[in-house]
Amino acid sequence: MKKVIAITGLGGIGLACARRIGVGFKMVLGDSNKGQLKKVARDLTKAGYDVTPVLLDICSKESVDTFVNVAAWEGELAAVVHTAGISPTMGNAAQIMEINLIGTARLMEAFEPHVSWGTTGIFISSNSAYLGRPLTGG
Repeated sequence: MKKVIAITGLGGIGLACARRIGVGFKMVLGDSNKGQLKKVARDLTKAGYDVTPVLLDICSKESVDTFVNVAAWEGELAAVVHTAGISPTMGNAAQIMEINLIGTARLMEAFEPHVSWGTTGIFISSNSAYLGRPLTGG
């Protein structure tokens, strides 16, 4: 059975992770940008990587479940690398919470039944949470 790495978010960090750790694994790639997803999948395939692209809307439980089911169908889960997220320049506070917090929790929950001893989870967060004023009591 093939070992699978599931990677979300195919911007700079997600793509760098795929290139660095994807050798010898089946990679299931998820991104909400269809053009980016197709380009990255095509480029990685040309470079010799074994990839399956899946259009992923981290805000949709059904979309996350589909992504997870494809990864589980492809083989034994070795790792989840989650880099999907937005910064304050890309959306408002509600969108940031829905994507960065709730979407991450949704993804973790969906993958939980497929995790076994040795599965690695890498969840990369933006530093944008530190750009605002600190919360104060009261």
